[in-house]
Amino acid sequence: SVSNNTLISNVDYMPTFLGLCGAAIPENVQGLDHSELLTTGKGTRPESIFAEGKMAGEGEWRMVVRGHEKMVTDRMGEVTHLYNLSTDPFEMTNLRAAREQRLTRDSLTALMNDWRKRTGDGRSGSGLRSRG
Repeated sequence: SVSNNTLISNVDYMPTFLGLCGAAIPENVQGLDHSELLTTGKGTRPESIFAEGKMAGEGEWRMVVRGHEKMVTDRMGEVTHLYNLSTDPFEMTNLRAAREQRLTRDSLTALMNDWRKRTGDGRSGSGLRSRG
């Protein structure tokens, strides 16, 4: 097996595990199979990863990481945390309010919205699942 530092989103776990086992991956799966990347080091590395937690509960959050940029939002989509993991790997300096980070926040917010659409995350800011 190849050792690497590839980040994989939780939505990609199931198709990747099935790929590692040589099992068929259902067509309607939201995630991607990264088994070849993990075993051979060949293939496309994910540009970003997305995660969410405490869904429909107090403290609901979403997170996106792209390169060394990490952003977390609350239930209402407000940025609560923004870090540069290259210069701040222990996440000690929250840059969410830094004016010079506006373009990064906007770019990561657009990326998060793309992930939400891809994963079928149709929750409104209130935590209610939208109809669709």
